[in-house]
Amino acid sequence: MKRLYIYFYSIACVALLLGGMTACNGRSSSSEHDHEHSGHNHEAEHGEIELSEKQMKTVGIELGSFDRREIGSGMRANGFLAVNPQDVAEISPLLSGVVKQINVKEGDFVNKGTTVAVIENLDIVTYNQDYQIAVDELELAQSELERQNKLAEQGAGIKRNLEKARTDMKIATARVSALERQLRQAGITPGSAIASTGTAAVKAPIGGIVSVIFAKTGGFADMSTPIMTVTDNRKIFALLKVYEKDIDKIEKGQKVDLNLTNGAMRLEGVVAEINRTIDPETKGIDVRVALTGANLTTLIPGMAVTGYIRSGGTETDALPEDAVVSSGGKSYIYVLEGTEEEDGELMYHFEPVEVITGNREQGFIEVSPLTELTPDAKIVIAKAFYLASMAADHGEHNH
Repeated sequence: MKRLYIYFYSIACVALLLGGMTACNGRSSSSEHDHEHSGHNHEAEHGEIELSEKQMKTVGIELGSFDRREIGSGMRANGFLAVNPQDVAEISPLLSGVVKQINVKEGDFVNKGTTVAVIENLDIVTYNQDYQIAVDELELAQSELERQNKLAEQGAGIKRNLEKARTDMKIATARVSALERQLRQAGITPGSAIASTGTAAVKAPIGGIVSVIFAKTGGFADMSTPIMTVTDNRKIFALLKVYEKDIDKIEKGQKVDLNLTNGAMRLEGVVAEINRTIDPETKGIDVRVALTGANLTTLIPGMAVTGYIRSGGTETDALPEDAVVSSGGKSYIYVLEGTEEEDGELMYHFEPVEVITGNREQGFIEVSPLTELTPDAKIVIAKAFYLASMAADHGEHNH
């Protein structure tokens, strides 16, 4: 009986010992797994992000660098885009007639002298015929004058006939000149083949964008009604309204940041002219801003803009607000660490860098990286939130 008790007691001890070892191993394995899991999440949240070139283009991620800007020292002013009167042309035919052909459409760019339409007027045929007759009469008058001069030299001429030949020559010359000018003003080369068809070319007097077309093919056009308008948007400028109390703060040459009110584009410019006449209604003064560094042909006169006139304060490093993301009470930017080719596709590697942010102005924000960056560092300046969301998604997946 005593032996049986010792036997069962020994088995129980072995079982307890094995169970304790298993539990200890389980706890150790679980602890190591949790540690690895936690470390992986940390790497996913704050580690490197990889994007393909295709992803970059699809999402619209843009790379850039710091911009030196004056933020928090300047003034705001509202206004609109405009052009000078000489940079807008209303095109009318020089002869009335039926619109036979329109060669352009709204939005097209045309050079000065481009044929934008063709007008048909049967009077042109008459003008051309009159011109041809006048040319023939001029040739006859010239021959007669030469004959009378020869007779006079030989002493056989009559003075009265010579004077008449000279007069006829002057009249014929004047008539040809007048008819030629009339045809050319209508856009027709005198004596050309097109002159005999009764059509006249309507040409653009300036280069620019065809902004409005009023005429229709087959419609009637006269000299008093424009058939289209051409605007030279290459010379477009911004006209800002500044109040009287702020006019002493404005000087020629000051840099100006502008935003289209519809948010479609940011523009840059400099103060070019300051009107010294006060608008009696708004008590404001017009400040003309010459635009720089933009494809001005895409702009339209009349667009509303908001301008920020820099006052000449201290410049700081700034980035577009879209370049900065926030997470856990901290702010980050994404810096390009390098590129490599994988399976024939270019891959971009980005690393988050913690920054301290400051003032905001005109869509830009002051940024001070906590890690020193090289002067040529490439930074994500648009759609940085996409990289932040990728890091968060990786973290949740791993969790």
